[in-house]
Amino acid sequence: MLYLFNRFVPYISAILIASTFAIWSIRPTWIVGVGITFLLIAFGSVWSLTHEQSGDTHFFQFITTPLALIICATCFFVFIDNDVVRWIFVGGISIIFTLLLKNIFSFLHQTEKYQPYALENIYSYSNLLALFLLYGSAFGANILIGWRFWPLFLIILFASGFLYSRTLWSYKISWKAGRFFTLIAGLTMAELAYVLSFLPVSYVVSAITVTCAYYLFMNISKDYLKDSLSASGVRAYVLIAGGIILAVFLTTKWI
Repeated sequence: MLYLFNRFVPYISAILIASTFAIWSIRPTWIVGVGITFLLIAFGSVWSLTHEQSGDTHFFQFITTPLALIICATCFFVFIDNDVVRWIFVGGISIIFTLLLKNIFSFLHQTEKYQPYALENIYSYSNLLALFLLYGSAFGANILIGWRFWPLFLIILFASGFLYSRTLWSYKISWKAGRFFTLIAGLTMAELAYVLSFLPVSYVVSAITVTCAYYLFMNISKDYLKDSLSASGVRAYVLIAGGIILAVFLTTKWI
């Protein structure tokens, strides 16, 4: 019975997430209730999928990325002022959250059907998306609300390092092997964000730039730690990250 219920947990969670965002759009002052609801959805769905197979210890390993994604999405949602973009955003977050939960379910309950590296990839790029949303929220708070950047600097430093370490965990790279790179990831992204905070560009442009830098660092360091680093791989990462940054800066309006 629980197995059958868990098959539908990813879809139920997606509906609950979309519904909560919809209610928040109608009642923007219900921020506390919305926040508690999102936490309950994230913890409840992951606990349901993990506790029988892997126990509470592994629950805390699996929960970090879904929780980070929903928290960062909630923060970024505040800065979206276009209704169409808002609903596209809500749909996208709901789909990605569903994919995360489906991969957890497949990894734990359908091992014979599990696609190799599926969980690693979805966790890696969900962490990347969560960081983009965090960076965008931090720059938005600095530019649009006027928050001082130094507390945002500390948040970016911690979150970048923490989610980088979770990406290494998903690829089964030990903390001992990756701890130095975790520190570098946090410091580098925080320092880059600080420099970009002085540029007269939109918060989205700054967030994309830091995210591309993280993408480049994450993939190169991950391949290095897995002893799979290659020149062709590095070129591909550089071309993707550099191409996106160049396109963004060439098309953006400087403010």
